Amino acid sequence: MEIQCDKCGNQNPLGAIFCRTCGEKLEMKELNPKVSNSATKSKMSSFVLRQLISLIVFILIALIGVGAFLKQDVPSYEDELKKDVVVKKQKYLFNRLNKVSKYMRLKKLSLTEAEAAAVVNYDLKSRWESDEGKAAAVDAIVVPQEFYVKILDSERLKFILRVKLNKGFETDLYSSVTYKIVNDEEAGTAEFVLDGTSQGWVPVPTVASMTIQANFKSMLAESDKPEEMVKQIASIELDPEEGLIVINFVEPPKKKK
Repeated sequence: MEIQCDKCGNQNPLGAIFCRTCGEKLEMKELNPKVSNSATKSKMSSFVLRQLISLIVFILIALIGVGAFLKQDVPSYEDELKKDVVVKKQKYLFNRLNKVSKYMRLKKLSLTEAEAAAVVNYDLKSRWESDEGKAAAVDAIVVPQEFYVKILDSERLKFILRVKLNKGFETDLYSSVTYKIVNDEEAGTAEFVLDGTSQGWVPVPTVASMTIQANFKSMLAESDKPEEMVKQIASIELDPEEGLIVINFVEPPKKKK
């Protein structure tokens, strides 16, 4: 910062009493504003930039936080399902996937989106509404509430799970997992390839997808049962127009004579 001489216009160091060029007495009111304004503008620009960045980060965090709790665009099933049909298909599906001998002859099972969701919900609620399930729910951080199934196209299935948060404050949280169905005709097996996850309507980064997938599976079945169940599926046919899922089961091993 410098002092400008009012008489000759020469710049003098801050603190000087007389002009070093003409000897005129210098007044403090003649402070050169050039350097001062520049420094001030620089500080203000830096401050505004930091505030803007902070605001953007805050908004992003807020959006992710809110988005994770907002209701997803869950399927609306129009068909009214009869309980006996749901119970029957639930028994067929899970007994066949668990290799119960009585059901091993079952080669194919057709389910609508609504039926598939209802079948899983029937099994889900029966476990969590049992005495053991109720006892576990007291200490659980999240408790499953509702399961939804959506056929996205001829290769992809989307599963959505609504859970209730118990700790801190009670609210619903939506998680979804999308799988691409890869039917290996030569091997005679169907593979579920993870094709994306989301928390609410916010997509979850790939690095965190496996955690969401693991948590999703643990809510629906115990231990490693999902992996064992998939081994019983030879192929899956998806019809997005009809909303139909056709499960073809592997051929059971022939009994030795």
